[in-house]
Parts: sequence; C-alpha cells; structure tokens
Amino acid sequence: MWAAAQDWVAHVGGMRVARVSRDSIATFLRAPEDTTTMSGTVTRQPLNDGSYQLVARFECGNREPSCASLETSGVNLFNTMVSAAGEGSDR
Repeated sequence: MWAAAQDWVAHVGGMRVARVSRDSIATFLRAPEDTTTMSGTVTRQPLNDGSYQLVARFECGNREPSCASLETSGVNLFNTMVSAAGEGSDR
C-alpha cells in the first residue's frame, strides 16, 4: 500500500512526488497561481496493534468552500484507491 500511496498522492494532486521517507511522502508544492493542482502529503502512523494507517492531506491553496471540498474529495479518492490496492495485494 505504501507504493500505491506514492502513486496516488501524485495522481490525485497532479503534482510529482518530491520526497519519500520511511514514514512520509510529499509532493512538490503547487505554484500559488496554479488552480489545477493540489500539494499532497501522506504520513504513515503506527497503531496499537502493530499495523499502521496512512493519513493523506491535500492543499489547493485557498480557503474558499470549493477548495475545501476539493481537498476532501482528494483525500476520499486517495483512500479509496490505496485501499483497493491493499485489497488486491491480499489475494
């Protein structure tokens, strides 16, 4: 799922991945005047049972309601696609 997270954070936000570490992924920052992309980050957070959860965040750069809605939609799409990739690897 970590490999899928790297692909999908870039795909959803429309920005290339700039940095990957053991516990985080970050895309390049979007240009302030660019209204067609979102910067994205993913963190891998450990859970009490020894597993982990992936937490995504997208930023489109302004505080308009449409931007907040787009950010939420980005997180939802990311979660759906990465979860689907994880389900496919269990077979």
